[in-house]
Amino acid sequence: MKNNLLIKILLTFTVMLLVSQAGFCDTAATASSESGQTELIVMMVKFGKVMFGVLIASFVIYVILYIWNIIIRHSKKHPVTDLSLKTPQNIDDAVLFFINKNKLK
Repeated sequence: MKNNLLIKILLTFTVMLLVSQAGFCDTAATASSESGQTELIVMMVKFGKVMFGVLIASFVIYVILYIWNIIIRHSKKHPVTDLSLKTPQNIDDAVLFFINKNKLK
């Protein structure tokens, strides 16, 4: 499972690297090796900046949700009752449990 996930991540990174270089095959065939490497470095720097932006955005979203969880979720008391832990035995009990849990009329 871990190898499969690792392979998917590496394949995704490789495809993103190749797709992000517009006209990769044409420029590689016509450009000199020094110019091609310079373009590759520039492209990798841009890709790194974008990934850093994604990292920062993910961190900001995590912090906002963490603070939201502390303020909103912990301010409300959710009592644990025996009814909320009981598994419904049939369809009627399940429907009644759903209605009561979601406060439907």
